[in-house]
Amino acid sequence: MDYQSDKVIHVQITKRDEEEVACQDPLMSSSVQIMYDFSWQTTLRYTKFEYGEQVVTEIRQRKIWDFVYLEPQQFLSFKKTHEIMNDALGAWPICNCIRKSLIKEVFSSTQAMAESLSSGHYVLHIDVDVNAVYHYTIGESQMLNHVLQRSIEENNDYNMVPASESSIKSLKRKRLDDENNNCDSCTICLDQFSKRSKITYMPCSHMFHGNCIKKWLKTSHRCPVCRFEMPTSKRRAA
Repeated sequence: MDYQSDKVIHVQITKRDEEEVACQDPLMSSSVQIMYDFSWQTTLRYTKFEYGEQVVTEIRQRKIWDFVYLEPQQFLSFKKTHEIMNDALGAWPICNCIRKSLIKEVFSSTQAMAESLSSGHYVLHIDVDVNAVYHYTIGESQMLNHVLQRSIEENNDYNMVPASESSIKSLKRKRLDDENNNCDSCTICLDQFSKRSKITYMPCSHMFHGNCIKKWLKTSHRCPVCRFEMPTSKRRAA
């Protein structure tokens, strides 16, 4: 896969403070009201290669805030709690199964906090901070397209043209061994050569993966390392 991604969701549930209040229902020996401050933060993390170096870039999108209040009777029922939270968090960019798991985790943690309180009537203020981190990795073909585009932009003044089909087909291949292993990776995709693998080399002796250099030469007739010029089938403008 050229463009891989995965998602990790971090949840932090913190009791900000607790407040003891007068009993509002004489029939209840103890009660807990819950005030939630929910926040959702999306972080996009890109990993790619630039000039042979791994570069990680993070972009944080605008944070989403939601407030949820639960009466004591509502907090006693998970079904009712789920209904209220699900309505409040319905706009969050997550699937229903993850939203349900999140609500269940928040409810269980809140129950544990409520059970640790002494007998009485309380208002709990709880912060629920959720950070979804999306990891994107640019693979070989994606990286090659990026390098090709950069090469075109950098050499636009030279009116670059592809190498001729016959010159591409004439490229030699050989098996990598200790005698000719003066380069341990392809300078186009940056992946290492596997031991005893067959590699393709240019007349200037620079070595590449076969698919990488063929795709490169269909855009640029110059060696990506030393700028050696391959034959072209088109006459360049003066």
